[in-house]
Amino acid sequence: NKKYKKLDSIQKLFSTTDRSHLLSLGYTNIYDADILEYLKTVPVEKYDLIVALDVIEHLMRGDAFSVIDYSLYLCDHLMLVWPSKNMQFASLMFDVHKTSFELRHLADYFDVVYYSHAMDVDHHPDSKYHIAVIRGHQNSKNRPTLV
Repeated sequence: NKKYKKLDSIQKLFSTTDRSHLLSLGYTNIYDADILEYLKTVPVEKYDLIVALDVIEHLMRGDAFSVIDYSLYLCDHLMLVWPSKNMQFASLMFDVHKTSFELRHLADYFDVVYYSHAMDVDHHPDSKYHIAVIRGHQNSKNRPTLV
């Protein structure tokens, strides 16, 4: 079991308790930021793993792929978790689901080393919840996969 020295969170904080809750979970740094704006100014750091949980469906497709592509320069592996065919409307624009894609859309551009999905997101029979692990751009293909 590897103990991580640094665990960062990049997300919009909407409650005064969000920051303290994330710190209590072991996060080292919490950046209250929109991911698109943050990636324009992020110092180039190397991470073992970046996890994007329920992030990319909130971006337009081109922005989602830009976030994925740039993140792959910063990490050995990127784990994405996202719903597809699950349109979510919300009163706040950042909560709206703006894109939907399947594994084949990722596999055409990136080195997906693990994939799984679950059916029936929020009781929508056509929707899926996806989990994909993508090898980082600087991660040698000679390394073993996570699968």
